[in-house]
Amino acid sequence: MLLRIGPFAGPEVKFFDGLGASEVTWLKSKLNWSISAAAAPLRGPAVRVPENLPVHRPEVIAQLASELSAVSDALRYRDNFARLLPQRIATLTTEVESRNHEAAVATLLSLNVGSTMVGAPRLQYVVAQCLADVRGGRSTACLPTLNRESERFLSYLAESSDTGHPTRR
Repeated sequence: MLLRIGPFAGPEVKFFDGLGASEVTWLKSKLNWSISAAAAPLRGPAVRVPENLPVHRPEVIAQLASELSAVSDALRYRDNFARLLPQRIATLTTEVESRNHEAAVATLLSLNVGSTMVGAPRLQYVVAQCLADVRGGRSTACLPTLNRESERFLSYLAESSDTGHPTRR
């Protein structure tokens, strides 16, 4: 994927800035695409995400921006996390199915840190549950929920970029 080189235009950077037309089309198609087709069969109860957890907390990005040199850096981090999320979930699914627990734990730790840094509490909650399951050798019933929450996060970002302002849900 090609990302725009050099500094972004400013704090008004949109989610799809720096991506080519084919990448934008691909990301927007994720609204109707399900990563869960490759998920392992359910073995045990699915993860229930507390309803009071928001999909995204924009104030986390604002905090990250205050710690970096520019707001655009925080937005770029969030957008790169989102852009790579579907592939990371697919990789995790393969690692779990092939019983490569060490690689699955490493992927989940990375997703845990990333989802926390971009302010995705629902996603972070499910990642933490998956991490506990994989570390404990328990079922991987969390994968369909992880797929659903990652799609929900991507949809939220796509919708907020289309409308120009985020909606909290």
